[in-house]
Amino acid sequence: MDKISVKLLGIPTVKYGNEEIYFPYKKAAGLFYYMCVCKRSSREELMNIFWVDSSEQSARKNLRDALYKIKKTFNFKVFISPIKSIVELNPSIIFNIDIDNITSSNIFNIYNGDFLEGFSIKNCYDFENWMLENRDHYKSIYLKSVTKKLHEMVSIGDVKRIES
Repeated sequence: MDKISVKLLGIPTVKYGNEEIYFPYKKAAGLFYYMCVCKRSSREELMNIFWVDSSEQSARKNLRDALYKIKKTFNFKVFISPIKSIVELNPSIIFNIDIDNITSSNIFNIYNGDFLEGFSIKNCYDFENWMLENRDHYKSIYLKSVTKKLHEMVSIGDVKRIES
């Protein structure tokens, strides 16, 4: 069974086996990251997020092209369409996505920076808003965990761990 590892906290990284994956253009990468978080989406929603300024015909073509480019990048179907209007992660692939494994106790090991740090897509405002909401969400979880851990360490006087 194929396994894809995805790191969305910090600078985004995608690996298939030991090989790092590079997408041919930003919207293809953004679409992949979006699907890793959402798992399932309608084609309509994807067109509205990534190609809102395009005609419907052009947006459909661009979405098909991006899905095809992602498939060619991996050399297998990363996404499936159980019905024509839906796109979802292929259930026959194991996706190891860092944000899927976050708990308040392990976030210190997983949080290596902001959600999709340094990533942006020019003139793609709905994606940008979605990304910023997720960035705030994961940063909030991290800061709450840090604050809780600091209070615990202060209460027991663990100065060395407080400094670290």
